[in-house]
Amino acid sequence: MPTITYPVVEGDAWATRTMEVDRLTDHDQDNRALHLDNMDDLPRTPKLGLLSRTVVRSTIINQILPAKLRHEKHNDVVYIGEDSIHVKEVLETGKITHIASKTDFGARIWASRVLGQVSPPPDATNKNWANQVFSDEESKNGIPIPSDPMDLDVTEQPMPPQLLALTLETQQLVFIFLRQSSNGAHEFRQATIPLPTSQDYLETLGRHLAVDPRTKAIAVGALEGSFALLHIKPMSQIQEDAKKGVRAWRPIESQQIHKVNGVILKMDFLHTGSLDDERVILVLVVARQGRILIHSYAWNLRDWLGQPPEESRIEKISDAKYQSPLLLIPIHNRPDFLLICEHGSLIYTSVLGANGSIDSIQISEQDPRHPGSSKRAPLWTSWTRPLRRYHDFFERETARKYNRDDTDFVYLLREDGAVEFLILSGTDRQNLNLGTAASYNGHFNSAFAFLQLTYRDPDILIAAGSGSNGCVKTIGDFRLREHQRVNVPFGKLPYRYLRPDSFEGDELTLLRNWSPMRDFTIPAIRSLRGGVAEARSSVFVASGRQPHGTVAELRSGYETSMIGHLVFEAEQDALDIPTGVWPLFNLAEQGLVVLFSYPNHAQIYLIPPKNVQAPATDRMDKISLWANFDQVTIWVGSLFGRDFLHVTRERVLAFDLNLESSTVNEIDIGIVPSGHVILAAAFNSHLRTMVIASYAEHQYSLEVWMFVDGIATSKKMDAVLVIPAEPTCITTHNVNEALVVAIGASNGTLLLCHWEENGGFGNLLTYPLSQLKTGRSMEPDLDLEIGLSSGTIGSVCESVLIVSPTGDEAQGLVFNILCGLRDGTLCSIPITHLDAFRNRPSGERSKTNIVNRIRATSFSMGPTAVKLTPGDGDRSSTALAYNDSSLCIVSVDPNDCDRLNIETMLLKYRDGKPLPLGSIAACARVPRNGGFLSNELSGSLFCFSGHVCYVQEIDDDERKTVPWQIPLQSTPERLLFCDWLRLIVVAGTRNSSKEASSKTSGGRASSMQRATRGVLEFVKPGASFSDPENSRNSYASRALKYEDQPYGYFELQKGERIFALTQWTHQRDRGSKHGLILVGSGKSDPKSPRTGRLLFIEATEGSSGHIDCKIKKQILQTGPVRCVTVFQRNHFVCGVGNLLRMYRYEEQEKKIWRVGETELSSPLIYITTDSSFIHVSTVGESASILHVAFENGVPKFTTVALDHLARNGATHLPIQVHLPDIMQPANFAAAQDELRLGHDVNENDVMISLLLASDQANNLVGFHQRCAIRKPPNDNNLDRGGELIRPSSNAAPIIFTANLPRSITRLHRSSDLRAPFKPRSTDLPGALENDIIGSATDGTIMNFTILSEAGYNVFRFISDLYMEHDRKKKYTETGVRWDCDRSSEIDEGIGSRMMRALGQSGPAVGAQREGDRDKRTHHIDGDFLLPMVEAGGIELLRSIMSDIGDSGRMEQELETNLESGIPVEDAPNERTPAFSHQSSGPMQGRARYSDRPDQRIRELAELVKKLIQEDGVSESRRWDGDLVTVTMRYLKDVLEPII
Repeated sequence: MPTITYPVVEGDAWATRTMEVDRLTDHDQDNRALHLDNMDDLPRTPKLGLLSRTVVRSTIINQILPAKLRHEKHNDVVYIGEDSIHVKEVLETGKITHIASKTDFGARIWASRVLGQVSPPPDATNKNWANQVFSDEESKNGIPIPSDPMDLDVTEQPMPPQLLALTLETQQLVFIFLRQSSNGAHEFRQATIPLPTSQDYLETLGRHLAVDPRTKAIAVGALEGSFALLHIKPMSQIQEDAKKGVRAWRPIESQQIHKVNGVILKMDFLHTGSLDDERVILVLVVARQGRILIHSYAWNLRDWLGQPPEESRIEKISDAKYQSPLLLIPIHNRPDFLLICEHGSLIYTSVLGANGSIDSIQISEQDPRHPGSSKRAPLWTSWTRPLRRYHDFFERETARKYNRDDTDFVYLLREDGAVEFLILSGTDRQNLNLGTAASYNGHFNSAFAFLQLTYRDPDILIAAGSGSNGCVKTIGDFRLREHQRVNVPFGKLPYRYLRPDSFEGDELTLLRNWSPMRDFTIPAIRSLRGGVAEARSSVFVASGRQPHGTVAELRSGYETSMIGHLVFEAEQDALDIPTGVWPLFNLAEQGLVVLFSYPNHAQIYLIPPKNVQAPATDRMDKISLWANFDQVTIWVGSLFGRDFLHVTRERVLAFDLNLESSTVNEIDIGIVPSGHVILAAAFNSHLRTMVIASYAEHQYSLEVWMFVDGIATSKKMDAVLVIPAEPTCITTHNVNEALVVAIGASNGTLLLCHWEENGGFGNLLTYPLSQLKTGRSMEPDLDLEIGLSSGTIGSVCESVLIVSPTGDEAQGLVFNILCGLRDGTLCSIPITHLDAFRNRPSGERSKTNIVNRIRATSFSMGPTAVKLTPGDGDRSSTALAYNDSSLCIVSVDPNDCDRLNIETMLLKYRDGKPLPLGSIAACARVPRNGGFLSNELSGSLFCFSGHVCYVQEIDDDERKTVPWQIPLQSTPERLLFCDWLRLIVVAGTRNSSKEASSKTSGGRASSMQRATRGVLEFVKPGASFSDPENSRNSYASRALKYEDQPYGYFELQKGERIFALTQWTHQRDRGSKHGLILVGSGKSDPKSPRTGRLLFIEATEGSSGHIDCKIKKQILQTGPVRCVTVFQRNHFVCGVGNLLRMYRYEEQEKKIWRVGETELSSPLIYITTDSSFIHVSTVGESASILHVAFENGVPKFTTVALDHLARNGATHLPIQVHLPDIMQPANFAAAQDELRLGHDVNENDVMISLLLASDQANNLVGFHQRCAIRKPPNDNNLDRGGELIRPSSNAAPIIFTANLPRSITRLHRSSDLRAPFKPRSTDLPGALENDIIGSATDGTIMNFTILSEAGYNVFRFISDLYMEHDRKKKYTETGVRWDCDRSSEIDEGIGSRMMRALGQSGPAVGAQREGDRDKRTHHIDGDFLLPMVEAGGIELLRSIMSDIGDSGRMEQELETNLESGIPVEDAPNERTPAFSHQSSGPMQGRARYSDRPDQRIRELAELVKKLIQEDGVSESRRWDGDLVTVTMRYLKDVLEPII
């Protein structure tokens, strides 16, 4: 076993010790504690855990593959990420919608291809297509898509026509398809086949993957040395095998392994053309000894097994310009291919034929789109082939037909966005035509594809950005314009296709990208939203490359896109802003009928859908006014046919629509309420009843009207209910033919009652909302009377709505009452105890309370009143909640009615820029079901802000992270939020170029000169108001907008780059403050050694608002300044190479002096300070802790702690963690960390100091800083520091270690990133710190939570249970053999390799795999638990807990309430401990839970009880319910995304 040597203190001297590596990496404190003589002065190390959770996934897309993974009639496309795949669907409009994601591979994806052939699009093989005439419907809407495949019998076609093949870093070959059930849910089906293992990383198979065009074979290649050729079964046989079960699914029939002498650069199969269909041709481009070799192989599949290739050939290419191949493009229907290299291109014709030849061709002479950004020319990065085979192309006046089988069309993409269109026609290798297509704007890599819809123009191309945004574009407007139709022959299709001459592009959708992410910051933004001042924290990231560098604010929620906007200019009153939006009818082709209500009148408009298609402007002008009412609107809604009701203060009106005259006609329905003034009303469509609350004769009454036969016949029911206070809002809900009525009253109460046709009204229950907001359970008071007071005014219910988890009101036996209060609070009241009410006879129901005990959950949405409206028409599953600060979608968790899912709406313009709203006056969503017909406005959102109504399309398929980007002039490297400027400072690098001429012997010659320099740019975060000129009302007319230009710009010297950035605010003796920006830079000069500067820059705002910068002080350094920070009040610490240098600012002399330095073992990359300690990350150490003590003004550096393992450091973060009372030993407070000198420590508040450190090997380590110091005699003398008690090598023991999928490069904290309606970190027991954010260069943002011992034990118990469940599931989906020959090389030892890949043994080649989970200590992978929490939920956890044993016994145990405890007869005895879970260290071959389900339930109950004790709350909603529900609710609260 290898050993490691480390320093320790023995007595008063340093000594060295050795220890085995396995003991050192086992972080059990009892095993690795060093036996020192005296440890009393050092704080004890508590048992803590780390929970990691990905909140923002990487936006890197390595490949885009069109693949029909569900059904042939679905146009699916797959995004291939680093370790995940995302399936999207391309609609006929070109819009891309999300279908499903798979993120549980546990390893990086090396290569991906699509297996299987699909039938071509309609008429794609019709050679006479140019003369085909489409019907009017087809010409207008395109060829219609057949019926929904969900209607098909899944047993007849268990698999789609195509499969996705992936090779993973774990040496696995994975085949995937997507199963879609009848209810719309999606499930990935996977077959995993282990590949041959290799100890040499370069010889590991999987880096190259190729598929034969006819899906006859697959080739899997290594970087060098070998490749495997796999014979694929016919798809028909694979589908038959799949019917027998996933274990019988074996796509591979046989295999061969071949050796290759050299490095494999490219590999692909060729089309056989006219050759035998049983032949496959494989081409490899190999590099060996500085030369390029082309290896060609041919096999005959009839004589496959055990036979060498039928033919093979090796061609040498010695020309230097072909030594860097970029793309290998097989030519359609010919055994030819193109080889595009960095400096030239080749075409190889008739591979393995007698007349084979290699010739040079010229692909493109386009100039670089971004000259000066690089010294070399831009490279070709990807290609794609459109599926169209036959077209007419017009070249000038002559039509040239390309309709032969040997014609090929290819799109080429260059890294700077240039697109070329290639046409290869005939057998003549020189017959190659080029056309410049519409180019992309950005930087691009290999993700480029053609999206197949139907056989019609234009071509749709998609490209994912690399250092910029990606884009979906239509290439070419191929139809003749009106003035071009004169030459069209009579009887021909009047649309001709003009490809080479009309390559114009239209942008359909942007693919937002914020990778590579170099830095991020979390500023506290002070802004106005809706006229309300708010301070919130947001994540701003630096990403992109010049000229597409950006600073982006990341927000998560449901994304919307602009359809259009309506402008209503008030003629009489500038403040006459709408109070309500009421969608009435969607008439499909005619349009949408909407009523807009104002404070004193209402108007009905018809909005035609054709205005939605106008891309030139978002304004929808062609709307028509149908009616104008001069009454105050209480309620409006459609009832039957084209009829609707309009409830006003005075009466109830009924109208019908006359489509011919575009008018509305009033209908007499005879509804006369008992009161003189109508205050509130609601209509229930299931029972066809209307509830009206009115006022008369000094009392408020509630009555019910029933519509017997349509809208013309209404009947007033006899029962009238007197309510004690003025109603402000009302809503209804159907429960088993009984009407539940919820009323908000002006005295701050919620009134509940029920009504039945035969029994009338039941008891009226009254609940004070001011007490419901506290979360306490309350009994109803039938005689409660509450007067108005300062405490109840804010608790008045502004709007009330009932939502059901199922969305079906007729079956809504469990529902939630949502109350929007005037103080900005949203209350949720779950109603679940309806069994007694439901089972009683109807005559007795009216005497029964619908609910006897309720508990509310409250959320703050801001300081203004919350309004509620249905979120999806007639369905009651969602609600829209909005006020001046927020606009959200609210739904009830289907597995836990006590939990609400609240997501923010992210509104934006058509071009993707954010739409910052002012005050939201009213909003509503157009229904997508019921009696509403379908058109472009179905499901859209109407949102009023001022006099403008924005119409938005909601994409609620998935929760998305949307970047709101601000363009920069440079490539951003570092971010800093400047406190005194309230701006974000961006440190970047900018390349510039200019053409210069020089005198030569032959005359003057011009050349391009490039210059690189560091720059500072100043960006304003958030939105600000803009006041239009000549505005009648500044508040109503001014709009919020996001700044898209920097406020300031400052350049450094030529060749100088910025590496470090921080700020310093100096407080003078007089109390004034002065701020400076500290910049660490480095300069590279070929003629001199590298140097650096430490700059002190003064940034001030000028009179015009522009930022002016001036260098106040510069300190020259002997090397680049990689890091800099402020130490205490007037000291500065910077890292120059291996040196840590300290400077001091003398206020009297106004000078900066270097006062000391120390040398570390490796170069410094990151520095932070805390009191008298300096934390350093270096190239060779993830963390070093130095103590600084001053003697006569000279610092003395003492290393008090080091990371015992030599890790390549990345970054670190010091944090202070508060321990709950239950974790505090009796003598813990006396020995706690005293790191913050000059600050009083509360005796009852125990804080410990942790240091999180990450390295470049994807590890995140938590150190406990036990570097205790004694305070100086004079607390005001901070310069002197404190006396170090013990410099010890174990002064920072490791508490936890996490091995993550990627390296964390930045760590920050923010306490208020969560929306106010999300669970707060301070309210979560077991989560000591839940506000730690880490980022990786690929754009991933992770949330880290420090768990207490009780919280960690609960998560570890559930994680181990689910890990065993997941392991069993994956084992059933893993192929154990792919060849009938048991003696084959691949089949030998396949079982052990498979179990290793599933995490039961050591890892194979590669850093990230599922087996690494067992190596992590005190770490919980939250991403691993998400599928159980989100998809399976309570039912999955319940099945895992009770997978064996007596089911009846299990259900009784699981329903045990935590408050009542475990029955005495079931208490564990001494032989069977109640808690067998091991809370520390990795699994040592035994499960952390009992094998008996009944014992397993008792173990979980004990863990949850300890968590409740840590919570310290005697009455909390979180712990109401059975054991599984409470556990799942807690997991969801902790795993809630922080952004």
